[in-house]
Order: sequence, then C-alpha cells, then structure tokens
Amino acid sequence: MSILIDAQTRVLVQGATTREARTYVAYMRAYGANVVAAVANGHGGEQIDGVKVYESVRGALREQPATFSVIFSLGGLARDAALEAIGHDIAALAILATDMPYHDAAFVLERAGARGIRVFGPGTSGLISPGKAKLGLIGGQQPGLIFRPGPVGIVSRSGGIACEIARTLTMRDLGQSTVVCLGDEAPIGTMFAPVLEAFENDPQTAAIVLFGQGGTGDEETVARAVATGLLRKPIVALISGDAIQPASASKKRARLREAGVSVVDAIGDVAAALEGTITEGRVAAHT
Repeated sequence: MSILIDAQTRVLVQGATTREARTYVAYMRAYGANVVAAVANGHGGEQIDGVKVYESVRGALREQPATFSVIFSLGGLARDAALEAIGHDIAALAILATDMPYHDAAFVLERAGARGIRVFGPGTSGLISPGKAKLGLIGGQQPGLIFRPGPVGIVSRSGGIACEIARTLTMRDLGQSTVVCLGDEAPIGTMFAPVLEAFENDPQTAAIVLFGQGGTGDEETVARAVATGLLRKPIVALISGDAIQPASASKKRARLREAGVSVVDAIGDVAAALEGTITEGRVAAHT
C-alpha cells in the first residue's frame, strides 16, 4: 500500500511547456503516473507526451477531473498557477519551483490552508510510490535504479537526500512504500507530522525514515507525538544543519532521542538502524 499517490491518482500538470515539464511528464507517465491533463496558457490544443494541453485549469477539469496538481511553473509564475489550482479545489499540489518569492509562497500556503488543500513545496522534488507512480522530478529518468517497493516510508526535506537514502536501502533489500520530499525552501506547506501520521496508518509501512534540517520546530512536534504514543512505528532520523544552525540541529536530535527515535549520524547508518525492526514487512515490535 502507498500513501498520497498511486497509479489511480488523477494528475494535472501546470506550467506544462517548461523544459522540465516536457521532459519529466514523459518520465512520470513511463513510471505509471496517471497524468490526465496539462495546462499552459497560449498552448491549448497541443500535446505533451500524448497528454492534451488546456488553456486553463477550469478547462482541463471540465473534461478531466484531477485530484493532484504538479506545478512546473517557474518563480513568480508559480503563485498564479497554484492559486488557480486552489481556486478549483484540487486536493493536493506539488510546487516544484525553487525560486518562488517568499511572500508569494506564504500567500499561497495561507489560501491553501484555508481551503484544506495540501501543498508540498515550494522546492519539492516530488513524491514516489515505488512500482506504482511518481510525481515531479524525483528519481529522474530511471527511478527503478534507486527505488523498489517495500515496507519503509521516507519523508525528507531534501529530494537529493531522499534519493540517496532510498538507494542505500534498496542496496540492502529494504524497499520503500512511499517517498515524500517536502521541499527545502522557506516557507513550505506540508511538514513531517501529517506525513508520519499517514505512514502510521498504512498497514504496509513497517518503519519510517525522516531527514530533517535545522530551523523549524516540526521535528520537536514529531518527538512529542512519539513520546505520547501517537506515532508507534519505528522511526530513524537523520538531522543536518550543524554548519548553519548547530544549536537547532543538536536540539532536534536530543528531543528525538529522548522520545525514543533512533537518531543516526550519516546516511550509511540508516539501513543498519532499520534492520531488526522489520520482519517480513511488518513492525517487529508492534505486531
């Protein structure tokens, strides 16, 4: 089982004529993503990898209902694209832009929150449910070399680190249920807690890997959830940020350890920390 996305998720692509979109829509579809429509102003009627392009979100949804929008629009254009999707109540957005102005991102996140719409990013590289579907840039052209289906959920601020963690797990025969990249911009939408809750409720996710950074207090929220029993599955955490915010990173590690989370110092330590917690895809300590 996967969380958030699978092969049935109906996906809309916005900013569909950017160079990245023209490349990655094909990669997404090849991996199983159900991309039903694309949007690019001034390009209505064209096709991208067999997907029809519409002038507007309204026009696309009229013919092809969708529940998840992947926004390839760049910088300042990402704001209008996101607001258009929010205005039509698309349930979840992945904003890939790494150069979205701070005030634009804050405005978008406020609007989305008011309507109960989940936002990944800005600056997310996407999500993948190995063997089922991928959205965004994650895994590039050959995600099969990095990811494989299995019982480990991964949630990470960094897309590159998420891929490296998954690759090391795959090499140790530890596959992944879903990998979620939250984004490393500021501000961002969805943080760790709701993703971890989704993993907690997924019967086929046996353990979870978290990669965090100095700065926000969301890891402390996770620590409280573990300490109070809201999160019971084994969690392995890797926290970076010593060079920039050493006190913050150190505090996060301490809080997580106090709550019972296994905190490691390097990517290469993650697999060893997981082994022994997973037995035939189930949580050894909680079955």
